Amino acid sequence: MTPEERAADTGLAREKALTFLEYRDRTRREVQLRLRRYGFEAEVISEVCGWLEGMDLLNDRRFAERYAAEKVAAGWGARRIVSELGRKGVDRSLASRAASTALREEGAAPGGARGLSAAPPGVMAAGLVDMVVRRFGPLLASDPQKATRRAADFLARRGHEWSAIDWVVGEARRRVAGAQDAEGPAQNAEGPDLGDHIPDQDHAEDAE
Repeated sequence: MTPEERAADTGLAREKALTFLEYRDRTRREVQLRLRRYGFEAEVISEVCGWLEGMDLLNDRRFAERYAAEKVAAGWGARRIVSELGRKGVDRSLASRAASTALREEGAAPGGARGLSAAPPGVMAAGLVDMVVRRFGPLLASDPQKATRRAADFLARRGHEWSAIDWVVGEARRRVAGAQDAEGPAQNAEGPDLGDHIPDQDHAEDAE
């Protein structure tokens, strides 16, 4: 390849990379793979990635931090976040730091939130309990064992450790049971109690 051809190739590769980065951040590996698909040589790809990093248009640390924050908000655990970042080419130590920071900032504190008992490290304390109660609350009230299995599977698929799953589901069960105890007398005074309508909720859950 002549110097002129190399310069033209590099310019075209920059254009392709900028288009690829137009809508969201990417990792260095994602850009490398995309440019490779276009048929660019390894030296050109390396040069373009270095140029993008120098312009702060390509930054694996920034990508990892934003990705981790987004996925923690969606209920993911550290294990899945680190795994997915690894698939995207992010260094494992960088991915682990990003996941830990996101969990901590989202509220993964050691207990204290909303009267919760001490949470295991890496648990997004109140947020995950809220999520489980919203999603499985009616079933927790009517069939705690079935709800526990479903909630555990739900959290496991999002990459949470089993110690965290046990804690979150236990807190959710206690919260629902406490709400039932508090509402019982008022419901009895009004007429139908909780047992009169729980089966319908259970049936709706099974129909999903």
